[in-house]
Amino acid sequence: MPAIRNSSKVRHRILAFGAAVVIYKFICSRYLLAYYYSTRFPAPVMKGPRERIKMTTHFTQLEIHPTVDEGRFNELQIQRRSLLREECKRHNLGNISDDFDVRLLHRSVKLLYSDNHKFILCEIPKCASSSMKKVLVTAEKLVNASDLSKVESGFAVQLTNANLNLRKLRNSREIIEKLKTYKRLIIVRDPLYRLLSAYRSKLEREYPWNREFTNFSRMIHTIISGDSRRNISATFGEFLGYAAMDKERDRHWSFYHELCLPCTIRYDFILHVETINDDMAAFMKLVSMDNITFPANYESSRQTDQEKVNGYLASVSTKTIEEIYKRYQLDFELFGFRKPSVL
Repeated sequence: MPAIRNSSKVRHRILAFGAAVVIYKFICSRYLLAYYYSTRFPAPVMKGPRERIKMTTHFTQLEIHPTVDEGRFNELQIQRRSLLREECKRHNLGNISDDFDVRLLHRSVKLLYSDNHKFILCEIPKCASSSMKKVLVTAEKLVNASDLSKVESGFAVQLTNANLNLRKLRNSREIIEKLKTYKRLIIVRDPLYRLLSAYRSKLEREYPWNREFTNFSRMIHTIISGDSRRNISATFGEFLGYAAMDKERDRHWSFYHELCLPCTIRYDFILHVETINDDMAAFMKLVSMDNITFPANYESSRQTDQEKVNGYLASVSTKTIEEIYKRYQLDFELFGFRKPSVL
């Protein structure tokens, strides 16, 4: 019996020794392999948290931004700010200032901010607002996405409203401090293009998830056409006729000068949707937004371009276009947009 027990112990010791040798070799091989790759393919140098890049995206994003003509961008900004100041004075709309009364920020003025890049955006619906919200939630690390076009617009809206809305800060001193020290950004577009974009996305068709706008579109048709039937959506011409009236406006087609107070608040950057790719590339470079590419919110077939504007306007009377221009004339002139070519 003692002999059997001794032989069993020997076998156990041999097996344990063999296992230890295998584990030792495995660990050594891992270290050698890691050393080989670290010397052959060194990791990128990280200078700070802003420059951290996920390894999964490091080799696909070789060029973050297109080539930017900073000189041209700066000239454009000087021209746009100068024009805005001149038009504000000409229309007696106030003096642009850094020391405006915060109490003037009524509910229609919605300011979103980035602490990481020290800027404030005045939100104007249908002026690249969804794309900018995707930029903001990524810049503030609220989402982790290498491709911003994959970020769902509704989710970005919820996150910015909950976390990046200046009005929701409880400390009034913090609000004032951000307004005084952060760069201020406004994005605008030709008002007629914006009106068509709002119509196409909100009123043209019935959307089951948005019954409020569906009912509103039917109401516009009834008011403008006199048709008592309540199941017909408004045409673009009927929508323009309604927008030309002196009635309360939804944010999606409210005036720029009401949504952002451009004749009161001094904006450092005025970007146009018509040149948004170049404008945003230059802006993002200036605020050190290095690892983010500005996303297109819609594919080209869904975007509101010159061809679509011409097509929709073909069925709108010249009188209606004249009325809408007069109603939105300030927005045209403050930001240098031309009078509709059909007038």
